[in-house]
Amino acid sequence: MEPAPRLAAAIGLAPDALWIKRDDLTGLGGGGNKLRKLRYTGAQALAAGATTLITTGAPQSNHARLTAAVAARLGLRSVLVLQGKRPEALQGNLALARLAGAELAWVADPAPDAVRREAERQAQRVRDAGGVPYVIPFGGSSSFAALGYVDCGTEGRQVVRVAEPTRRRRATPGAGSS
Repeated sequence: MEPAPRLAAAIGLAPDALWIKRDDLTGLGGGGNKLRKLRYTGAQALAAGATTLITTGAPQSNHARLTAAVAARLGLRSVLVLQGKRPEALQGNLALARLAGAELAWVADPAPDAVRREAERQAQRVRDAGGVPYVIPFGGSSSFAALGYVDCGTEGRQVVRVAEPTRRRRATPGAGSS
């Protein structure tokens, strides 16, 4: 947790009244809140005996990049099924995913059904090669993975109790699948 005094002042709060949880500083693969979900998803994959994590996303998906990083950390392979056409040069999250060892599969048709079918095809390819695929839904969202955000709330609550036990206001913003 870090204080945000300028933002606090800009929205009419006392300078010490606003603190922000910085999941972008969590480390692995460049960090980010997606790691909270992937912690649980990775545990499920290992428990299922997976050898390969497969997920879908946009070419610069943070979730896809972090899935590749988690797979590498766990000693698993990763296949990222990405919407669109392969760019001439891999930059940003694509370059980071490749550095983590991810195999990239491209789907020109961005329709969700086309992407899902390609993920299923990749899972069958892994099975045919003797591996065990674990398919993670788009964005990594599942009821089990949501426990990562329960952890976030618990961490925030603990910090607030220690920092100032009489004031307990929290907001947990997120976007779509976050």
